[in-house]
Order: sequence, then C-alpha cells, then structure tokens
Amino acid sequence: MNSINNKAVIFDLDGTLVDSLHDLAAAVNVARQDCGFSVLPIATIGSYVGNGVRKLLQRSLPDDIEASVLEKATDSFQSYYADHCCVKTVPYVGALETVQSLHADGWAIGVATNKPYGFAKHILETLGFMPPVTALCGGDQARKPAPEPLYRIAKTLDVDLSASWMVGDHDTDLAAGAAAGCKTAWCSWGIGHTGGLPYDVQINSMSELLSAVRAMPQE
Repeated sequence: MNSINNKAVIFDLDGTLVDSLHDLAAAVNVARQDCGFSVLPIATIGSYVGNGVRKLLQRSLPDDIEASVLEKATDSFQSYYADHCCVKTVPYVGALETVQSLHADGWAIGVATNKPYGFAKHILETLGFMPPVTALCGGDQARKPAPEPLYRIAKTLDVDLSASWMVGDHDTDLAAGAAAGCKTAWCSWGIGHTGGLPYDVQINSMSELLSAVRAMPQE
C-alpha cells in the first residue's frame, strides 16, 4: 500500500481494542464491598461502562449515597485497578494485527478513551499497542462525547480529522467522531451501544475495519 500522509485512525480502548470488562468489574466490586455493598454481576457493570471511572461508579452505587462514599469508592477502585488492570484484559481478536497493518500502510494511530490516561497507557504498553499507537488522550485530559480528545490527538499527530476515522463501540465515540468531522466506525463486538446515533460503517471484526479503511478514497 502507498503511504498515506496526514490521516489517522483513532480508536476507543475498552470494548474496541481490548476486552477489559472482567478487570473493570472486579475493581467496581472491590469498591462496592469496601463501601458495604454486595457485588454486582459482570453484565450489569458492563452496561455502565463508557463514560469514565466516576460515572461508572456513580451508576454502580445507589443513587442516594453521600459524596464521601463516592469518594471512598473512587479511591478504592483506583487503588485496586492500578495493580489489576491487566489481569484478564486482552486484545480483541485481530486488534493488534489490524493496528499494526494500518500503521504499516502509513496511517497514524491514536487512542481516545474516557479511561484515565495512566491506566490506558499501562494497558496499551503491556499489551503491545504502543507503538504503533503514538498519541493517547485519556478521560482525565478531555472526555468524549465532546470532540476535544480528537482535536488533541490530531494536534499531536499533525493529521486532518476530516480524512481520518474514529473507531469505537459506544455512542460517545460516534458523537465525538462526528463532531470532529471524522468518518465513524461502530464496533458491534463491544460492550457499548450506538445510542441511536448514525455511523459511516458497522464493523463486525477487525478485518472488516481494515477493509473499510483501505477502501476509503485517498486524496
């Protein structure tokens, strides 16, 4: 393939590149137990993922808890997750190979996630995604569905977002991508949902993503 200048494929992390649900659920349940609550099923916690750690914990705890309890839960989650974020977290089938292939084709690769930067960086490095991922924006820097995370990545990579892709499993990814002027790809295997938002292509496997991106008209 010919080298492609000034264009990027920007990925979400959880539910897109990596299956992190078991480790996230374990951390949430540790936080719940530390605050005196029983554990929740993994599937229930999965339905709460997508808007960052604080929102995940707010959704996972009773609505009427005091602010001090939420802070305790947040501290407990972060302490546990820092040491256990890669216990069962693994790349989805074909994810690493697809990212490597896109990079070899000449695409810049970024990750925009609502997970805090430190956790995301550790996962990407441990699982072999950095490099080719060379730009990362975490949820403690800027948050989807706003387009700011993509603007930050575009500045770092020096790419044109109108010629780039945002790839994710959640409505926050689709909203951020559309607002930033990217083409959007929705990953059907993830733990998120579209929220009824439109997207340019639905992908059911990483190989389908590779085909879709390669089919994009090259200026």
